[in-house]
Amino acid sequence: MPAIPRRSRHGGRWSTALLLAVLSGLLVLSGRASAQSDPLLSQQWHLLDPGIEPAGANVLSVWPITTAMARAHGADAVMVAPPAGAKNLDAVAEYYQAVMRAAACPLVLQDEPVTTQVTMPAPFLVRLIGELPAVEAVKLEEAPTLPKITRLRELASRRVAIFGGLGGVYFFEELSRGADGAMTGFPYPEALHAIREHFMAGRREQARALFYRWLPLIRYESQPGAQPGSSIAIRKEIFRRRGWIASARVRPPAAALDPATLAELTELLAAVAPSRSGSTSPA
Repeated sequence: MPAIPRRSRHGGRWSTALLLAVLSGLLVLSGRASAQSDPLLSQQWHLLDPGIEPAGANVLSVWPITTAMARAHGADAVMVAPPAGAKNLDAVAEYYQAVMRAAACPLVLQDEPVTTQVTMPAPFLVRLIGELPAVEAVKLEEAPTLPKITRLRELASRRVAIFGGLGGVYFFEELSRGADGAMTGFPYPEALHAIREHFMAGRREQARALFYRWLPLIRYESQPGAQPGSSIAIRKEIFRRRGWIASARVRPPAAALDPATLAELTELLAAVAPSRSGSTSPA
């Protein structure tokens, strides 16, 4: 399993993580789809998802098992969303305290209110950063991400890495607000990496130009405003065309791409990423 870079110009452990590639060393313990990548996790996920309390059991009681499994799978850290549907933020804070004690490894706070139905305002995230020394990064997925990035940078008592989500649609602006990168499934990660490299080296105009070049595909692939999971079929089709997977088939309730979408994707790829079937330079 690839290692996550440990140092950066900011001195933070997560700051030079390769955008979405940070997930190569990270196990998302509260995601609904994470189990699909591993048969062992898939078999046991109904007991191990901290966002779903098993019948007749305290959800926190499974955390030692969960974190031990994470370490066994080579995870360097765990990304944790709040318990689904929680309305009491004091209870959410207690939950994260229990997670930290059980995990005994770095934490990434996942701020994702769409599927969790839990809104964590910037002051609350700042509280968690102050109370939980294990927190080393935050992933923001509540639109708009930009004001919250600014608030976190203004209010936090210590610096943690901040990653944007939302498909990378606001990646350049997120970097401008103080984000360290993006954590997204965009199927041209080398493009996002190149944008960030330009930005961090002070080449702001080059970073913006490269972002604007890729933005039509980022927008089309991420399907902003659509139901969660709507972009998976497009993403998998691009993975297939790049030779990374053999089939772009998606499972219900996700729908297969219709002929018109496939034609649009072909036209878009020809304009944005000509002759890039594999890992080539994004510049």
